[in-house]
Amino acid sequence: MKGRPDIMRIPKRRVLAAASLSAAIALVTAACGSGTESAGESLPPLTVALSALDASQAEGAVAEAKGYFKEVGLSVKFVNSGSNVVAAVVSGQADIGAIGLPGPMLPAAQGKSTTILAEKSNGAALAQVAGRPGVTDVQQCKTVSTTGVGTGSYGLTKYFEKSFNTTWTIKTLSSGTDAVNLMATGQADCTVLPSSILAPALSSGKGTLLVDGATRKGLPAGFPTNLPSSVVFGLTDNLGQKKAAVTAFLTAYVRAVETMNSSPDDAAKAIITVPGWNTQSVGDVVTSLKAQQPARWPNRGVISEGDWQPLLSFIEASGVALDGGATAPTWSFGKRVDMSYLDAALGKAASHT
Repeated sequence: MKGRPDIMRIPKRRVLAAASLSAAIALVTAACGSGTESAGESLPPLTVALSALDASQAEGAVAEAKGYFKEVGLSVKFVNSGSNVVAAVVSGQADIGAIGLPGPMLPAAQGKSTTILAEKSNGAALAQVAGRPGVTDVQQCKTVSTTGVGTGSYGLTKYFEKSFNTTWTIKTLSSGTDAVNLMATGQADCTVLPSSILAPALSSGKGTLLVDGATRKGLPAGFPTNLPSSVVFGLTDNLGQKKAAVTAFLTAYVRAVETMNSSPDDAAKAIITVPGWNTQSVGDVVTSLKAQQPARWPNRGVISEGDWQPLLSFIEASGVALDGGATAPTWSFGKRVDMSYLDAALGKAASHT
């Protein structure tokens, strides 16, 4: 988004007393296992690719503004990669990515093993379809705007198109804001996006809510109640090499989520101080944060094996072909998900609650 549109740098921590530094690093290392970083070494910096710098991707902004990254001794650079988050991670330009499924899984079919670290949002609760003024039913949607192929919103668009037994001309945009604007200006009949992105437009009368996952309004039969649509992920080998840094990153993210949930007004004021996230008013950010809260980091980001198979079935229903089918070992929970990083982070974050 804006300011310095594509990059936001988080300053490195101030120099701490030697004893405090050693203690902090020892805590991170103990929580993570061995990894490749050893006690007495500084944590390597991380680059994180996001699909947008907005309220739906604001954990990093809160962690930076509140000093949570600094407290765990971590330097983080965020890159606005639009719909190219997966490419940024697979090419090594970013250590961690956050974007909708199934994109983060698919490189495994080409021999690039990726690991999902946490569920950022429950797409079942966030999913919304909105129509431009005058559109009152999904069957009136002919042209539909959403975000790029590989994002959770695109997957939902394909799923809804099939479930509602209709045919849409789908226009993909690089950001949710652009997709909303296309609908609001009448260049698209409808848009499929998370409630956190749609909320400001709907509250200002620029669209009509047709389908709402939070209230189950207008949903097709059989739509799941929990759908890990947006996740945090990385290349498996790279995550293992930087395990302590990755766990520290998740620790800061968990604290940021707690702040966003408990004090959205305070979080919004922090968010707009960070370059790249400083393009919206406090009021719009608060509206978005509150709209997203029912779906934000469900179960503190933990994905259960019980959630996984229904998710794979949803992915196939949305029109994405999984090599070998949803039951192939490549796509199993054990191959694609590793909760050990988040487990360690939650253990550390619990001391702040």
